[in-house]
Amino acid sequence: STPKPSSAASDVYKRQIYCSVCHSGVGNGKGIVTQYDYPVIPANLHDQRIREQADGEMYNTIVYGLRSMPAYGYQIDTEDVWSIIHYVRALQRSQNATFEDLPEDEQNKLSDNS
Repeated sequence: STPKPSSAASDVYKRQIYCSVCHSGVGNGKGIVTQYDYPVIPANLHDQRIREQADGEMYNTIVYGLRSMPAYGYQIDTEDVWSIIHYVRALQRSQNATFEDLPEDEQNKLSDNS
């Protein structure tokens, strides 16, 4: 099973020069490398393909690399890899949430105001 996220998941993602430099702090693929002549367009972590990707597949991509993304398994420990995955999932959820994702009491508050 997938390990539980650490409370510092966002810190792991943001402090890792390996993640946000390419994917940006919000995961949209517009990190600082895109301001230069970087030969690769980093993936937007909000793309449907990546949102639907299994956690294990994302883990393998981070650890072993895939196409133009290098392997970081020798630089990032296993616990931090899982923290990064949990943070990416939180970023994805924040940008793709639906009304039904809200707790029922919050849905009721919004429905009462309309």
